[in-house]
Amino acid sequence: ANGANDSFKGVATLYGSGAASYRVALVWAVAATLAGSLLAAVLAQELVTAFSGKGLVPASALADTAFTTSIAFGAAITVFATALFGIPISTTHALVGALTGAGFMASGSALNFAGLGQSFMLPLLLSPLLSVLLIVTLYPSLGWVANRVAVAGLPGRATIAPATSARTLRVMHFISAGAVSFARGTNDAPKIVGVALAAQAIDTQVSTLLIALAMAAGGLIHSRQIAQTMAKKIVSFREAEGALANTVTSGLVVSATFAGLPVSTTHVSVGSLFGLAASKGGADWGV
Repeated sequence: ANGANDSFKGVATLYGSGAASYRVALVWAVAATLAGSLLAAVLAQELVTAFSGKGLVPASALADTAFTTSIAFGAAITVFATALFGIPISTTHALVGALTGAGFMASGSALNFAGLGQSFMLPLLLSPLLSVLLIVTLYPSLGWVANRVAVAGLPGRATIAPATSARTLRVMHFISAGAVSFARGTNDAPKIVGVALAAQAIDTQVSTLLIALAMAAGGLIHSRQIAQTMAKKIVSFREAEGALANTVTSGLVVSATFAGLPVSTTHVSVGSLFGLAASKGGADWGV
């Protein structure tokens, strides 16, 4: 379910700007996400622990199979159902919601609401706002670049051969999109691993491998609906704008992973698109 809803978000700008076909963009997204997911066990132990429920609910709830099963199925059904309709939602938010609901049913007032707000809700709320702010702040720098390099339709005085600058930008765009997908893998996989560990199903290494492969499979099997929404329906963008949005998104998500903070790649990447829309106009605000 995570792969179906989330995989294409990192490469939406490649497809939307015409830099890559749907199939090429998808393969790049899945490969980069898989790499990030496999490294998650090393890079994101704090997230694994956080999503195992430790510190949020009593130990008696963690030992209850119904608790962990409810979290897994509640999040999975929500994320996959929305993927079928092309609605990009956050697996992180779905997991936090499922964790909160199951935690309240299992432990009532013993649920650590203060910890839930500080460790989960706050970074989830602030991260998309931060991505909007960064894009709006950095967007004018594209005009400075345009005065020196003729790329992707940006008006300006070229000092580098257009063919050379266009190739350079295409490479940078692909790297930035891969960075978003890699960052998503490092931040999303450990959250699902945490649920598996809470259920005492399998150890960290085995669960990380299986979950990484499942995320990759979900992305390959069902991503087209989300691709159309993220790449075509929100706002149009050129390659330089897409590379900027990807750079901001990947930077925020990787930083959050190292800090052990759960953020939504969906919300951060959509925040970047909102930032572009606010800076240049032309967005479908209804979408």
